[in-house]
Amino acid sequence: MISSLLPLLIASSLLSPTIERAFDRFESHDLAGAAALLDEAAASDPEYFDLNNLYYLRGRIAESLEDWQGAREAFGEIRRASVLHPLALWHLALTSIHTGDTDLAVRYLDRLPSDFPTDLRMRVADEAPDAIAIQIYASLGGREARWRLARIRDDEAAMWRLLAARQTDEIALRAASRLDGRSGLATARQRRSLARAFYAHRVFDRAAAAWTTLLEDENLGPEAHYELGRAYFQQGLYDEAIRLYRTTVDRFPDTDWERDADYQIASCYWRKEDYPASASAYLHVIKKYDDRDQRRSAIRNLIDVYRVMGQHGLAHEWIDRALGEQPSTSSRQVLLFTRAKLRYVDGDYRTAADLFAELAGMRLRTSPNGTDRTEVRFFQAMSLGKLGLGLEAAAIWEDLAGSDPFNYYGLKSAEMLGDTPNAAGNLLGIVRRTTRRPGPELCGRGDSVQVVEAARRRRLSRTRTFLTRGESETDQVGELVFLHLWDEAFYWADRVAARWKDEALADLAYLASDFRKAMLYADRLRQPDAAFFDASGDYDAADLFLLGVLFPTAYADDICRESADAGVNPLWLRAIMWQESRFDPNARSGAAARGLMQFIPETAARVAAQVGIVDLELDDLYRPEISIRLGAFYWAELIEELEHPELALAAYNGGIENVRRWQAKSGTNDMVVFISDIGFVQTKAYVRDVFSIYAKYAHLSQNRER
Repeated sequence: MISSLLPLLIASSLLSPTIERAFDRFESHDLAGAAALLDEAAASDPEYFDLNNLYYLRGRIAESLEDWQGAREAFGEIRRASVLHPLALWHLALTSIHTGDTDLAVRYLDRLPSDFPTDLRMRVADEAPDAIAIQIYASLGGREARWRLARIRDDEAAMWRLLAARQTDEIALRAASRLDGRSGLATARQRRSLARAFYAHRVFDRAAAAWTTLLEDENLGPEAHYELGRAYFQQGLYDEAIRLYRTTVDRFPDTDWERDADYQIASCYWRKEDYPASASAYLHVIKKYDDRDQRRSAIRNLIDVYRVMGQHGLAHEWIDRALGEQPSTSSRQVLLFTRAKLRYVDGDYRTAADLFAELAGMRLRTSPNGTDRTEVRFFQAMSLGKLGLGLEAAAIWEDLAGSDPFNYYGLKSAEMLGDTPNAAGNLLGIVRRTTRRPGPELCGRGDSVQVVEAARRRRLSRTRTFLTRGESETDQVGELVFLHLWDEAFYWADRVAARWKDEALADLAYLASDFRKAMLYADRLRQPDAAFFDASGDYDAADLFLLGVLFPTAYADDICRESADAGVNPLWLRAIMWQESRFDPNARSGAAARGLMQFIPETAARVAAQVGIVDLELDDLYRPEISIRLGAFYWAELIEELEHPELALAAYNGGIENVRRWQAKSGTNDMVVFISDIGFVQTKAYVRDVFSIYAKYAHLSQNRER
C-alpha cells in the first residue's frame, strides 16, 4: 500500500508549487498565466489534478477568457462523485449555450438538483436563444421569470397583469415603459396602473400624460385630477398644480380629494415663495375641515410660514392655540421644540434654555420637525453659553463629546469647547484637516488590499491542503475556497449561512466584493458592551480588520479618479455611498433611487448631460463607474452652490428646493439651527449620520497613515 501511494505523494510535492503559482496568477488577474500553469500541472499528473478539482478552476478561467469550448471540456472532467459536480453541470449548461449546443444545455439543466437556485437557472436563460429561454422561464416561478417570459413573447396581457399586481418595483417600470406606447386600447384601470408606476419611479411627465387620459373618466376622474396635480407639483409646475387642485376642489366637493387638494394648494404657494398666499391657504384649511390630523399638520406648517415671514408673534400665537387643543405627545414635543428655537433665535436665551431642559427630560418621539435628547441638550448648552453660564454649558458639551465623539453633536460640542483636550477635539481636528482636501492620499487604495489579504490568509489557513488518493473532499464551499473561487464560495455559503460562523461569512463576502453582506456579517462580530470606535486611534490588528470590513475602501480607483476630476474630497463620496447603498451597486430604494450613489432618474439625467454621458439608461445607474462619476460631480455642484457640507447633504437626500425652504424657516446661517429645522425625519437623520460616517472615515484614514 505504501509503495502504491509513493509515486502520487512524490508527484503532489512536485506539482503543488506549480499550482500555488497558478492560484497567485489567478488572484492577480493574470488569467492566461494561470491557465498555462494549470495546463502544465494537468499534463504532468491528470489523476492528481482531477482529485483536487482543479479542472473546475481551469473551467472558470476559460469562461473568463470566453474560451467556451475549453470551459466545456474542463467542466466535463469533474467527477460525478465530486461535491462540485452539480455546479459543474450548471457551468456546462452555460458554456453549451455559448457553443451553440442548446439541446445539450437543456439536458444539463434537466440533470440539476430540483432545489438548484432559480437565479442561476435564469442566468442560463438570459444568454440562451428565445426558444430555450422560454422553456426555462416557463418552468420557473416568480415575478421576474414571468416578466422575462412576457417580454420575449411580447405578451401584452401578461405585462398588464404584472403591472396591475404591483407598481413600485423594477419590473413594473419595465412593463409600463413597454406598454406606454400601446395604451390606446387599454382600460381605465390599466392606464391608472401605468400612471401609478411612472409616478412611483419619478417619471413624472409620463405619469402626467397617463393621468390626463383619465380626467373625464366617470369613476377615476377625481383621483386623476388630484394625481395630475401631484405630478405637476413634482415637476415644479406649481401654477399648473394649483389649477388642477382648484378644479378638484370645485368638481368633487365633500370628498377626500377636495380636502387633500385644498391642503396641497397651500404647499404650492409655499414652494412658489408666495408666503402670504400660503398662510391664507393654510388658514382656509384649518377653518374648513374638521379632520384632526390634517388640522394639526396645517397649523404646524402655518407656524413655519409665519417664521419664514418673520412674524414670530403670530407663530407664538398659533403655538399657544395648538397646545391648547390637547395635541398628541409627539405634536406637543414638536410645538415646544419650535417655540424653544424661536426663543433662541430671538435672543430670549433664558426661556430657550428652560424649554430645552424641559424637552431633555422627556421621552422624545420621532416625528417630522421633532428632535432627540442629544440635540436638545446641545441647544440647552448653547443657550446657557449665551447667558454667560460657561461652566454649565461646558459640562453638557463635555458629556456629549465624551459619550460619542463621532456623533454630529459630539463633534460640534468639541468645537464649542475649543482648546480643551479631549478625544472629540482631536477627532474634530482630523475632520477639519480633511473636509476640503481632495488629495489622493485620502482615497485609501491600499486599505482594501490589506483587508483582502487578511481575509484570504484566514480562509486559506482553515481550508484543506492538497489531496492524495484515499483522502476525501470537503463540502462545496470548502472546495471552492481551496480553489480561491471566492465569489462562488460566498454565494453557496450565504445560502446556508446558519452552518457558517459570522467571521467566515464576513471574510468570504469581502473577498467576493459583496461589501454590503460583508458589513452585515462583520457587524455581528462587534462586542456589544464595548465602544467600537476608539477616538484615540488605539487599535490592534483584529480591530483594524473589522473596521476595514465595516467601513470599506471599496471602488477606490473609481472614487480617486472621479473625486480628483470633480475637485472634491473622496471621503465624502465614500461616506455618502456607505449611507446610501452600503456599497451595493444593485441597491434600489422605494423612492426609485438606484446604484451605489442612489440617483433618482431626473437628477441622474441632468447630471449625466453635464458630464457628457449621452443616452443614459436607467440600468446604467447600476454600473459603479457611472454612479460614482455622477455622484462626484453632483456633490461638487452642491458643495460649490451651498458651501456647507450640512446643506449639501440635506440637498443630496431631500432636494435643494427643500433645503431653501428649511433655510428660510430657520432664519439664520447657523448650521446647527438649520439641521434642527429640517422637516423630513429621514433627511435630518441622513445629514447627521453621513457626517458621523465621514468623521469615522477621516479618523481611520489618519490612523492608517500612521
